[in-house]
Amino acid sequence: MGTLQAPGRPLDRPASSARNAPLHARPQLPRGQPGGPGDRGADAGRQHGDRRARDSDDPRQPVSRQRSGRPRDHAAPVAAAAAGSHQARTGVVRLDPKNRYALVNLQKLYEEQDQWADALRIRSEIARLDGGRHPEDRQILAFLTNEIGTARVRNGDVNDAGRTFTEAIDIDPHTAPAYLNLGDVREHQGNTAAAVEAWESLAREVPDRAHLAFDRLERAYAQLGAPRRFAEFCQRLIAQNPQDWRARLALGRHLAAQSRQREALQLLFDALPNNPHGLAIHQQIWQTLSALGLEPALVRRYMALTSEAVFYLDPHICTRCRYRSTELLWQCPQCHEWNTFVEERLSPAKDSPTAARVGLTGGIATGKSHVRARFEALGVPTIDADTLARDAVAPGSAGLRDVVRRFGADVLEADGTLNRKKLGTVVFADPQARHDLENIVHPYVREITDRWFASLMGGGAPFAIADIPLLFEAGRERDFDAVVVTACEPATQLERLMKRDGLSRDEAAQRIAAQWPLDDKIARADYVIRTDGTFDDTNRQVDAAASQLQSSSVG
Repeated sequence: MGTLQAPGRPLDRPASSARNAPLHARPQLPRGQPGGPGDRGADAGRQHGDRRARDSDDPRQPVSRQRSGRPRDHAAPVAAAAAGSHQARTGVVRLDPKNRYALVNLQKLYEEQDQWADALRIRSEIARLDGGRHPEDRQILAFLTNEIGTARVRNGDVNDAGRTFTEAIDIDPHTAPAYLNLGDVREHQGNTAAAVEAWESLAREVPDRAHLAFDRLERAYAQLGAPRRFAEFCQRLIAQNPQDWRARLALGRHLAAQSRQREALQLLFDALPNNPHGLAIHQQIWQTLSALGLEPALVRRYMALTSEAVFYLDPHICTRCRYRSTELLWQCPQCHEWNTFVEERLSPAKDSPTAARVGLTGGIATGKSHVRARFEALGVPTIDADTLARDAVAPGSAGLRDVVRRFGADVLEADGTLNRKKLGTVVFADPQARHDLENIVHPYVREITDRWFASLMGGGAPFAIADIPLLFEAGRERDFDAVVVTACEPATQLERLMKRDGLSRDEAAQRIAAQWPLDDKIARADYVIRTDGTFDDTNRQVDAAASQLQSSSVG
């Protein structure tokens, strides 16, 4: 099979990272698997990746997704298991063509086998059944279409691949790898201007992924005889987002290569407050300082900026399952969800204003929703963990698959959604079952909550509220600067719960007993809001707590 080559440069060399990969399907499994460097799964993945590189007829063949690192002598059992699973899923779909849960799992099975056309066919049926209610359908359809284009590149069908990447972009304009791949194809075809248009479109449509095209654009602008366009491109990104440390780093590298070290160093120093632990920034600073002869004043300034820094590679985390990677991956190798990786900000800059983190909790049916709404009415940013928990087990999610794996398909409705009442009956009667459910849901809720608090940095809010019903039960009190607990008399709590959820007295008492005793939560609280009285009584307590929280945060 012939390989694709642009003049003097292969299009399809193996992708070692999302930043440098010339063909963006799914990059290799990263360094940094769960469990750290000594994790056996990580070692197996790396060993498997080495075998793939050695066994390839052409070392420049593109790498999409690494598999799970199983040894070859396990190939037959794995294939047999996959065939059995396929037969079971297709059997369920034949009996119930609208069973969304079975369809999603059949799609995932096709993905595991790199059968992208079949996966796309199944997802198209899911999207039809959803009727536009699930925005992730369009995103997944686009990523699957991109994978089909990637397979066509490998088979030498470059023209068809280009059309397929364009189709992926038409399905969802935020499909970052499709822009990268389309530009690579256009460059291979000798149309550098069209390649630049594709990569510039990525920056316009998906600005937080613009850095993936930096190396390509810098090279292409030079080929077009307009190297200054790269500096202008980076400057536009910085103007649009002054916190874009990647654009400052790229421009700093560009200027340093032109022997403009002092200008480069200023850009690098400006990038540091937005990512003080980024190893790439520090490496470029070291190189630039060396080129300047390590002038003492510049070295002292650098040391002052990094006095509390700990250096990291480029960390990313899956927002669904918390899988960590030193690379940006398009599909998570652990939960298999698409486009869930975000840059993990390890800590804010030292002097960046941050909102104090306040947790809101209390017993079930003690008025947390009203108290949160009152904080919102006072202009306090809030987030609801119950809503996040629902998202964690939404149809098609990794969380829902884990729930079914643990509790069985009996907890599903006919349409594949979760029957919360049936699941609640199980987990409130069995402490181990409740613990297992929390282990599925809590990591997702924690990650999204942390990202939300980080997003408030520099926004001016003195404090923000996260409503987390099981804050103490999940051991999260240390995640917050203060904790507000809602409380009421036990009899009031019981009556409220019976009325709200349509439960019998015994059922309501069982659910209350499944949580920590309310008195224990009160003892650990920084602020207690009693909700036994009128709404006005409750509001006055919330207003007083908000005033005290604002004063202590500003102070």
